[in-house]
Amino acid sequence: MEDYEVRDLMRRSFDYGRKYGAAWDLNVEINRLVAGINQRSQVENYIYLPRDRLVIAVPQALRSSGNEMVRLAKPPRDNVAELIKSVDEFNAIIDTTDTRHRDDACLNPKYKADLAKMLRLGLGISAALEKIRDEES
Repeated sequence: MEDYEVRDLMRRSFDYGRKYGAAWDLNVEINRLVAGINQRSQVENYIYLPRDRLVIAVPQALRSSGNEMVRLAKPPRDNVAELIKSVDEFNAIIDTTDTRHRDDACLNPKYKADLAKMLRLGLGISAALEKIRDEES
């Protein structure tokens, strides 16, 4: 092999590893978020619980995953951003709704529908990331 061919092969190997690693890491964080969404969606309507039990934590690793995100195609990247935005909006509603109950809040059918939409989006992202991982192996 010529020197330029060896360098090209090494560059491709690094790119492969970064893309596979990014898909792996993001999928772990997305699955954590999906688990939190799924757990909240199991709460019955109109049952008051402490607000902090209804808020969904977005893993910091997911919020700061910009370097990994740029290695992905546009649809999964945009969907991750949409999911984080939706979770943040949901959390803001939980934090500010029904303030007469002070530290407690409840879910209603609209909030449950929002959770179902987030769950579908999260599962779709996870499936796309698993597909990337499968293609890379």
